[in-house]
Amino acid sequence: MRSVSARRAVAAAALAPLLALAAPALAHADDVTPSPSGSVFVPAAANDEAAIKDGDSPYTDNCAADATTAKSNDIKVGDATVGLIEIRHSATCGVAWGRIQLTEAGKQYANDQTTVAITREGSDATYTCTPTLDKSDSLDAYTCFTNVVLLDGGSAHASAVNPAFVASPGAGEHEVVTESFAE
Repeated sequence: MRSVSARRAVAAAALAPLLALAAPALAHADDVTPSPSGSVFVPAAANDEAAIKDGDSPYTDNCAADATTAKSNDIKVGDATVGLIEIRHSATCGVAWGRIQLTEAGKQYANDQTTVAITREGSDATYTCTPTLDKSDSLDAYTCFTNVVLLDGGSAHASAVNPAFVASPGAGEHEVVTESFAE
């Protein structure tokens, strides 16, 4: 039978790799901020290798946890409002993304003819998605969200395009856009 000190040495050796993995997170413990859900959030700046980039999911590094709707615009077909195009924004991560919410009246537009986009103005950064018939229970809508664009002092706008949509003033044909948003 091993002595207590021998068992402790074996246990310490087994835990060493786990502690080494935790060390970088512990080094930034003062940078940790609680998210609204009570889970712990470490901002991307705390670890350059994990920094948010154009094209990441809004759920990367928990950016969606503090998201707000920065700008939105109703989507109309004729005189009926069938949904909403939004710019979602995370101040913590410094990113924005586009999201569409189609109501039951707009369900027929959750198809491959509808494109949602977020565009960082003055750059080539544009990301798109297409809503599907997978209804979001939490939003009670047919929805999709784009990947993120870094704002970094710039501005962005979101758009939704479908042959049936009534275009926003100044937008392209069948395109509904939000106002520009900058942090």
